[in-house]
Amino acid sequence: MKKIIAIIGFLILFSCNSKTDKVKGLFDKYNQQVPLKIDEMTTLKGVTYTDVLFSFNYELNSSALDLVQIVLTDITIRKRLTNSINGIKEFEPLKKSGRDIGYFYTDLTGKTVISILFSVNSKGFYEYNEALSRRIKKQLSDKSIYIPSKTISLIVNNWKNKEHRFSLMLPKDYAEEKLDETNMLLNAYSASMNRRIQIVYSNDFTFKIITNKEFAESLTKDKILSALEVLYTNLKINIWEPKFDTKFGTLNHVVYSGNLIETGERQTSIISQFIRNGKLYTVRAIGLPKDFRNFHILICDIYDTMKFES
Repeated sequence: MKKIIAIIGFLILFSCNSKTDKVKGLFDKYNQQVPLKIDEMTTLKGVTYTDVLFSFNYELNSSALDLVQIVLTDITIRKRLTNSINGIKEFEPLKKSGRDIGYFYTDLTGKTVISILFSVNSKGFYEYNEALSRRIKKQLSDKSIYIPSKTISLIVNNWKNKEHRFSLMLPKDYAEEKLDETNMLLNAYSASMNRRIQIVYSNDFTFKIITNKEFAESLTKDKILSALEVLYTNLKINIWEPKFDTKFGTLNHVVYSGNLIETGERQTSIISQFIRNGKLYTVRAIGLPKDFRNFHILICDIYDTMKFES
C-alpha cells in the first residue's frame, strides 16, 4: 500500500510539474516577443502569470480615444476573444490548470482602461467572467497595470465551520484567536500586517423572510454612518457597493474610514454582508489606511473562495 501511495504521489507531482512547465513555456514564448505590435493601436507589453491567473498586458495608442471609443473597443475585443479563446490549443495547459486568463489594456499614461477576464466553467471551457472583470476594473489604480489575484497564492489555510457548513481560504500568516462575540464564527489576526478578519452572523427571524436584494435596498449611507458614530469620529465612506459581485455571489459591500473614539487611531474597515440559509452573515476586515488597497484586493480574493455546502 505504501508503494502504491508513493507511486500515486509521484504521478500527481509529475503531472503538476508538467503543467507548470507548459505554462512557464507559454510565458517564456510570449515574453521573448515583447514589445509586440499587434496593430497600429495595440502593443503587447508583457505577459505575467500566478497560480490562478495568466494575463496579457497591452498598451493602447489611445491619446485620441474618448470614452465612447474605449467602450466600443472593449466590446469588440471581448466578442473576438469569446469566439476564439476555446479554440486556441496552446491555452489547453492553462485551462487544465484552472487558471483564469486576463487581458488588460492601458493607455499611454499607464491607466488601465479595459479589463477582460475569462474563467473555466463547470463544463471545462473558458467563458467571459463579467462580474470579475467589472470588479477588477473598479480596483485598478490610475497609473498602473493591476494584475489581479497575486495575493491569492498566499491563501493556503482552509478554514471551515462545520455547524454552518461555511468555508473559505485564509492567508497563511493569519492566526485564529479567541472568539469574543456570541455569534462570531471567525476571528483571525495577522501580526505582521496588523490586519484582522472576522465573521459574525445573526439568526434573527427577519433574515428568513427577506432576500439579499431587499436587504441591500433597505440600507443607506446615513444608516451606516449613524450606527458607526458610537465608535468612530471623522467618518468617511470610501466605497459603497450594495450589489458587489464575486464568484461566491452578490454581497452588500461597504468600506469606511474613521478615528477610533477610544484610542484616536485611524482605521479602514471593510464590511460585507449577505443572507444565506435564513441568517445574515457579516465579514469584517480591519486594517490601516496606508495599505488599504492591497488589503482590499486580498479580501476580494477571499470572497471568491467562500463556499456553503448544500
